Amino acid sequence: MSPPSGSHDKLTNNETVLIVNPNSGGGATGKNWESLYNQIKKILGENPEVVFSQASGNGTILTRDFLRKGFRKIIALGGDGTINEVANGFFEQITSENNDKAMPVLKPINTEAILGILPSGSRNVLAKSLNLPEGIVESCQRFVSAKPQNVDVITARVTTTPQSVPEKDHSMTTARLFLNAAELGVGAEIIDRSKKIRSKIKSRLISTISSVIATLPTYGSNLCNVSLDDGESLLLKMTMGIVANGRYFLSAG
Repeated sequence: MSPPSGSHDKLTNNETVLIVNPNSGGGATGKNWESLYNQIKKILGENPEVVFSQASGNGTILTRDFLRKGFRKIIALGGDGTINEVANGFFEQITSENNDKAMPVLKPINTEAILGILPSGSRNVLAKSLNLPEGIVESCQRFVSAKPQNVDVITARVTTTPQSVPEKDHSMTTARLFLNAAELGVGAEIIDRSKKIRSKIKSRLISTISSVIATLPTYGSNLCNVSLDDGESLLLKMTMGIVANGRYFLSAG
């Protein structure tokens, strides 16, 4: 499947790009793309650049690439995961000295850029929190007619360790932002396993049930150091934690 517009390696005079997950909506987005694109194009009143995300994390890389090329309106068409990837692409990660430690922070690439959301996932929790229409075409019409609005985001620094190497040698801290909720602990583990299973088995139901069965009997609570805005630090064992600023929350496993 190829996007109907030119290659994203070429800089055009257009300032709008659609970053599309063709597998969203159980694959319906890609299957019906030609008809859907014709409707979107009529609403936008121009021929937006279009590119399909091909793998996990691809939306973030593509967004950064387009912003650095001068595109100002980045429209994410997909589920909550795709939208999260595109939102993270509005920032680049830099390091900042904090208490003699190099800590990752997020710096906006273009403060004038706008994120558009066209929900086409199976749940679309973020769209519900933002009171967006359920349909892609209706959300596209809202994007054109409504004024841009600022939204609060959740930012997190997370230390991860690849399972194949010793923690003391290769632990690394990364920064990410979340638009609706961030889940920690057993819930996040289930989601991660579910995504890996879904790369081979497309059924969300089967992948989620399999992940729950594989995770719950063996999962142990982690010792966590939680830092609060007022400087207070809490050391506690955590099985599951959720930080949310949206109206709705639903585990995305």
